Amino acid sequence: MISNIRKISYKNQKKIAFVLLFFITVIIYNLSLKKTINLYFLCNEISKKGNELENSSKELENFELELIKLENAINVIDTNKGAKDARQILLEMSSKYCSQNEVIIKEMPAQVVIEKNDYKIITNSIILQGTFLKLLGFVYLIENSNCNNVLLSVDFKINKDIINNKKNLNLIIYAQNIIKK
Repeated sequence: MISNIRKISYKNQKKIAFVLLFFITVIIYNLSLKKTINLYFLCNEISKKGNELENSSKELENFELELIKLENAINVIDTNKGAKDARQILLEMSSKYCSQNEVIIKEMPAQVVIEKNDYKIITNSIILQGTFLKLLGFVYLIENSNCNNVLLSVDFKINKDIINNKKNLNLIIYAQNIIKK
């Protein structure tokens, strides 16, 4: 066989070598590189779709917060029933926010009513538990909502859960409503 190769001219040997090199390259491409290149393009496409989903979830969250604000504004404009509605609005806002953002409503103490001169001052409070950013997001929501409540005070407290040996962050919000008699 080697003697047969020596009989072929140098020019033909070069052609045969290039043809063999071409076939080997095609075989290598089909066996390994083709799959790798396809996986690379698929990975880029999936990451683009992931970014789009992430952006759309943020937009959806913003729309839901806007919807909560608008619903609260409608409730306040439509009804002028006073403190009971303010307490109900606070409870509804917190319930919706908590269900969407993994925050827990720990307690909603009874409202405090103080009557002075021609005014009735009603203070509502609520205690929430969650992460700092989620609780801060709720404070932001209340401050920017168009309801009769005026934010009086926000108090963050860390409580230690002895059973789970874990620290929990609690938020106490005091909201005030002033009504003229």
